[in-house]
Amino acid sequence: MSEKVIPIREVPGLLVLGRESTRDAGAMNVSGTQAKPSASSKASATSVQRETSPASATSPASATSPASATSPASATSPVVLWRNGSGIEFTTNASAVWVRFEADWQRMEPWVAIDLDGVQIQRFAVAHGTSEMQIFGNMNPGQLRDWHVRIVRENQSEPGDDQQYLAITALRVEGVEQGGGFTPVEPYARRIEFIGDSITTGEGTTGARGDNDWSSVFFSYENSYANLVGRALNADVRVCSQSGWGLRADWRNDRANRIPLIYEKVCGASTGESQQARGSQDAYDFSSWQPQAVVINLGTNDRNGFRMPALADTTSKLEPQPLFKEHQAGERELEESMWVNAHIAGQFELAGTDNLEKLRDDALKIATTLNADALDIALLQRDAREFVAMVRKNNPTALIVWAFGLYEPEFGVVFRRALEQYSELSGDTNVKFVLLPQMREETTGAHEHPGAKAHQECAQVLVKELKAALKW
Repeated sequence: MSEKVIPIREVPGLLVLGRESTRDAGAMNVSGTQAKPSASSKASATSVQRETSPASATSPASATSPASATSPASATSPVVLWRNGSGIEFTTNASAVWVRFEADWQRMEPWVAIDLDGVQIQRFAVAHGTSEMQIFGNMNPGQLRDWHVRIVRENQSEPGDDQQYLAITALRVEGVEQGGGFTPVEPYARRIEFIGDSITTGEGTTGARGDNDWSSVFFSYENSYANLVGRALNADVRVCSQSGWGLRADWRNDRANRIPLIYEKVCGASTGESQQARGSQDAYDFSSWQPQAVVINLGTNDRNGFRMPALADTTSKLEPQPLFKEHQAGERELEESMWVNAHIAGQFELAGTDNLEKLRDDALKIATTLNADALDIALLQRDAREFVAMVRKNNPTALIVWAFGLYEPEFGVVFRRALEQYSELSGDTNVKFVLLPQMREETTGAHEHPGAKAHQECAQVLVKELKAALKW
């Protein structure tokens, strides 16, 4: 039975999932250096012998039409799977299909999941270098039956692993002489972006409670609430999340690891030389894919930062920039000064206005309730307002949802009020706060993180809220 190798960009009707760089990643080899074009990349469907390689806020209804499935990269480029949830979808009636990968890493191997007709059939770590994995085989040749295949990256991009790289380069297919071919995958009409930390990444959704080693095996996009919401609503999902990172600081109170610093980049947490050569630090083209909803789930790591000693801030142009302190309520009040007023105000208000007084009062009330430092609360709320403004700038018609509650749900008042403040100050009413179900003993997974059951409960809440708000 004859077979064909098809460069991945030449697979008819291919749908690419996730953010992409406009650079031609096909001009690089696995290490990120220049590579000569391979023979298989020069022609579509080249016959080969069997190989021995290892297997401004408006109504949500006014959102733009679905973006084209056409990739910004050239026909010879691989599909780089930058983040969790990145991948491809295709439909074929071939009798056997293999997928080819290129991968590299120093310490955190990339994992992928393969779904067939909406059901996961494989989950595995991709081998170093070039490898091949069979998706299925021995299907009836020439049958009037199309198989829908989805291949997605399971784990996040890993900061500090400067060689981490995962790409799909080609498909090998059998059964083409009996009519095996491809049917175009229709772009999703619904699109949702999820922004967050380890919860959104799906950390702890595989493995047992007590499995606490820092290993890629305990991360699963497929089990995450983001994927579950997308499945339930038949929506295309894109994710920008990093474990341990926060809105104002990470879980250690380090200001270098903030989601707003990387949100507008293709994959900002990947800073290695070869990663940058492929476009990780490039500005992401938001116009290429406009969602109807953006769900932000940030603040859990910021809450932990409240309990950590202050670290030096090397990222701010405003010096000195305060970090979270271990003060208790009442130890430090919001003293009247130009410095305090300017930092609380941010981009919306002027010091000395009525709005500023409202912000100060809000922070003091919340700080007293949470037994936290008032200035910490005020600055965190300022950063929340400004991040929502950044999201709005890049997604002008999307409903923006701030979801919170898996850990310490009482802390959600910080972000509920920040979202209300943003709306009052900007006039943008296309925003919503959603309280998520709190993680319980029986829903805890690996890494002491929300397990698969907790994510299912969160997905149920978000599906209901999004359906109602977007009239889906």
